[in-house]
Amino acid sequence: MKKTPNPGSEQAVSQGCICPILDNGHGEGRGGAFYINNDCLLHGDKKPVLPDTSNIFDISELAEMIAKSITQKTDGADKKCRVPVKDYPKTKALYVREKKNGAYTVTEEILEGSEWVFDKGVQATDKLHGTNVCVVLDSNGEILAIDNRTQRLQDGIGFDVRGSKDQARAVLGVLEAVRRGWFKDIHLEKDFTRVYGELIGPGINGNLHEIGHVTFVPFQHLRKSCSWKSWIENRYPKDFDSISEWFKELPSLFSEKYCKKKVLAEGLVFWHPDGRVCKLRRDMYDWFKGKRH
Repeated sequence: MKKTPNPGSEQAVSQGCICPILDNGHGEGRGGAFYINNDCLLHGDKKPVLPDTSNIFDISELAEMIAKSITQKTDGADKKCRVPVKDYPKTKALYVREKKNGAYTVTEEILEGSEWVFDKGVQATDKLHGTNVCVVLDSNGEILAIDNRTQRLQDGIGFDVRGSKDQARAVLGVLEAVRRGWFKDIHLEKDFTRVYGELIGPGINGNLHEIGHVTFVPFQHLRKSCSWKSWIENRYPKDFDSISEWFKELPSLFSEKYCKKKVLAEGLVFWHPDGRVCKLRRDMYDWFKGKRH
């Protein structure tokens, strides 16, 4: 069982602690004592639930996984992956955009080829704000390579300590997804399987989701765990103005579920049962204030 972090420490605050920070010496305590706020979910007398620690980065677990992967490598065999790097197909927008006041923003006209978004059975999921990554698996589910859109980041999982920061982030993010069991539902093809997803976390596009460590999120898992039931069940209007108003306060389902944070989503990705994909971001609207793509 994981130990509850000290009152006022950075780790405790990230889990919802509201005990005094300065009075507790940032988690070091004062004279061997701590000042407790009785309303604190971690340390007070009014704990409604036990703290969720599922998103806490456990480097010892990941280190063990890396060690096992290295010892399981075949007798000096060449582990370079011969599967070519393949970028994830470009995702169309839902609406036509036009330049207005120096920014390309959406109009009410639906982009040709995106009309299916309003068909029965279409899913709407969180659009994660990270960087696209592909994990290549062999027929047994072993990692052959980790790629970004244009280049190979890692062959296999035997980690080279002289590698780049991007390489290290990708490896740790993928191992975190393995630890969480997010690859278990992946259907493996006969020769190899490409698993696309988003790499998010500290140091990646501002960490919009406020997750505490780098994590790879397969798109297949995202569709399973962070899909808007209200969209697929047609609970609300789907006209241009209604969607626009919804997007102004659209929360990230991923951040709520896995980070226990309330942050605005980057947007939505729409998935047709036949495999077609479409997107809509908050920064595509003319009312958006902030940095755009």
